[in-house]
Amino acid sequence: MVCESRIVFARNSKTDAIKLTAGRQENTPHSKGYYSFDNYITTPRGIDEFGYEKITKLTADYALPLFYPDINIPYLLYIKRIRADIFYDFAQINNGTDVSNLKTAGLEINFDFNILRLNYFTFNIGVRISRIIKEKKYDYQFLFLGMEF
Repeated sequence: MVCESRIVFARNSKTDAIKLTAGRQENTPHSKGYYSFDNYITTPRGIDEFGYEKITKLTADYALPLFYPDINIPYLLYIKRIRADIFYDFAQINNGTDVSNLKTAGLEINFDFNILRLNYFTFNIGVRISRIIKEKKYDYQFLFLGMEF
């Protein structure tokens, strides 16, 4: 069973917003002889994926543009926007035997650009810095098209 809901609040300007997300997923344990599906609800940003039976996740994001540089290298590259996303993630994960509370907070910086005069498709690359609060360590990820690498 999976349930997820998102609410986006536009702020005073048209370009920044606050996004709140809540989700819950329950999987039938693989040990009971049932097929276990992939996780729909991910672990908090900065924490590696792992299997679980139940997860409840809450996230808060504040996204805003930082600059509109309009940098153009003719026929090759056009940088449209540099934007930031400040986030906080909380998840309670139940593995059947123990319950873990995972918390992360961090910042994403993304560059939106067009290449080779393909104006109808915007690419983006960026970096994510996550603070894993319980372990008191940082995680760094490279982002391409909103995906982690």
